Amino acid sequence: MKKRLVTYLLISAMAATVFAGCSKSGGDAADAAATGEAAVAEVVEEAAAEAATGAAEMEKAPIDEAVAAAEAAETAEAAEIAGTSDAAEAEIANTEEATAEEYVADEEEAAEDTTAAATTEEGEDLIVDPGTQYTVRFGGNVYASPNQVDSNIIDYVYPGYVLTIDERLDDFWYAITYWIDGYARTGYIKIQ
Repeated sequence: MKKRLVTYLLISAMAATVFAGCSKSGGDAADAAATGEAAVAEVVEEAAAEAATGAAEMEKAPIDEAVAAAEAAETAEAAEIAGTSDAAEAEIANTEEATAEEYVADEEEAAEDTTAAATTEEGEDLIVDPGTQYTVRFGGNVYASPNQVDSNIIDYVYPGYVLTIDERLDDFWYAITYWIDGYARTGYIKIQ
């Protein structure tokens, strides 16, 4: 739009100069040409100044828009980070609470195991009924007879072995059946 205006003004000024030169002769023509050239120069300067101002405003507008967009993005990002931070803090708090509850549960279970082991060691001996399964807790030697003699040892059962209690004998001796390498074996073990 501005280019059309400048073009129209330039054409008008040149036409005025030409018509002024045609209507007068000699010295008046020179004066008219000088006046026309001055008018053209003035129009050109105004158009150039106007174009520079318009260009500056046009250049400034995208910069202002970019600055506003950057500020909006920064505000949105700050809000998102704050929201994420709050969510992360809540998740950490929940995790810490769950971990604390799990730790307390583990400690209570360990205390119960310790109490059970202590009562077994202090006075209440473990009695396993015949026909039940017993999982070995501490490991132990299996003997060929209930006489605890080293030459009488036939196997060693590790913690986690499952024994079938066949018969309860005196002094915490038990006749057992157990499996090793796919074969059922029998023997005697002392369980306290």
